[in-house]
Formats: sequence, C-alpha cells, structure tokens
Amino acid sequence: MADDVEAAARSGDEKLPLYAAMLFFNAIKGSGELTVRLLARDDFGSVAAALLTLVSRDSEFALFGAEELCSADLARVYTAVPAEHRPLLLDIALSACERDRLALPLEAALFVKERFRALAEPLLTAAVALLEAVVRLLRAVHELGSADGTAFSTLAKLAELEEAGDDAVSAEPTFGLKAQLVRLLGNLVWRRPDAQHAARRLGAVPVVLECCNLDARNPLLQQWAVVAVRHLCEACLENQAAIRELELQGLAPEAAEELRQMGVTTVREAGRIRMRPAQR
Repeated sequence: MADDVEAAARSGDEKLPLYAAMLFFNAIKGSGELTVRLLARDDFGSVAAALLTLVSRDSEFALFGAEELCSADLARVYTAVPAEHRPLLLDIALSACERDRLALPLEAALFVKERFRALAEPLLTAAVALLEAVVRLLRAVHELGSADGTAFSTLAKLAELEEAGDDAVSAEPTFGLKAQLVRLLGNLVWRRPDAQHAARRLGAVPVVLECCNLDARNPLLQQWAVVAVRHLCEACLENQAAIRELELQGLAPEAAEELRQMGVTTVREAGRIRMRPAQR
C-alpha cells in the first residue's frame, strides 16, 4: 500500500494517484496497529513525502491521510519528511485543528514550539542587529532632512514637490527611503518586547514621532509613523512613559509658517497650542 502511494506520486496518470490516496486513507483510518507499523518503516519518510506531494496536487484523500498521520505522531512525520515538505505538513495540521478535524496531543504542540524556537533563534538575533542598523540609518536620514537643498530635505508641502518637479524627485534613489525605514522599524518591534526596549534605548521614539508630519518626498510617511508608534507602545509601559515625559516645545517652524500664510497665529496656553486669527 505504501509503495503504491510512492508509485502513484511519480506517475503521470491523472486518476491513479487519486485511487492510491483513497486506498491509503481507508486502510489506515481507525487502524492504529497498521499506522504504527507504517510509522516504524525505514522508508516512512519517502512514503509521507509522496503523500504530501499528492496533497499539493489537491488530492482530498491524500489530505485526509496526512491528517491521520499527524494525529498518530506529528513529530515522527515532521522529522521523517524532507525539509521542503514541512511547511505544508504544519499547514495541514493547523488547518485540521482549526476545523476540529484533528486534536493534537500536548506533546505534539510542544514539539512544534521547540522546533520553531530553534529555527527562529538565529533569525531573532539577526533581527536585533537589523533593528540597530535601521534606527541608526533612520536617525541619520532624519537629521539630513533638516538641511535644505539635499536629496533628503523634507518637503513639507505638496507645492514644494511640484516646484522641484514630481518626476525628478521621485526618480531620486532616496525617494521614499525614510518612509520605508519607519515601516520596517514598526514591523521589527511588533509584539517583541526586547525590540521595543532596544528601539527606545537607541533613540527611535522621538525620531518616529517627528515623522508624523507630511513629507512629500516620503509618501505615506505619516501613516507608517502612526503604525510604528503603536507598535512601539503596545504593551510597553516604558515606551509609553517615554512619550508622556516629552515636553511641548512649540509648533514646528514649517507648520507655523504655513499657518501664518493662512492668516492664523498660535499661542501656548496651559500646556496647549491654540490658534488665533493673526493681527493685521
């Protein structure tokens, strides 16, 4: 039976794999002894891989058979199949659990958890280094944006983009760079307390807050900055406190000038900025 599944997976016939998968599923369904013998085979990995190959070809009975194997011993199936089949295997197990077709024992859940942790640890270490590089680059780009006449200069008005030439500005290699850095920063700190604290220590919080202003050179910068602020502060009391402790310094010069042109002036009252008609 197991050999038939392998042969069917290699076959170019359209119906043979479907019949083989149906026979396989009906043979192991409810047969604990047969399943145990199958799991103990030296070539079980190739059999399970063939079955998953049929699943990828939309064979419903192959899917049912894979679920039966996961129910019997997910760890055995996972370690036996080649690495390229493991994402599909885990997807099958998760989908079956969500649809109440599969109830994994605690040992299986712990196995998946440990495997994920082992595989994710190098990625998390790399993510910390990436976060540091992103924050440093963002701070440098932000500082360069305060200077006039450079490829990093902030364009606080859409009119300034038109004056500089839409096509010319959008063709610059730095176009949208700050927005993408803020976006990446927000993704790196999402629900990761260690990254949230690291970002604060690196001075990312005030820089991201200052990115909540319009910059025509960086489309969607404001929106990504709001998302990043949320991810920095979510369940992180220290970052929330860091923002609360910031003191009002006044209105940004660009905003003040734009309001002045509109006939509006600003004053500070009771810790707030209030707008009033400008005296003529």
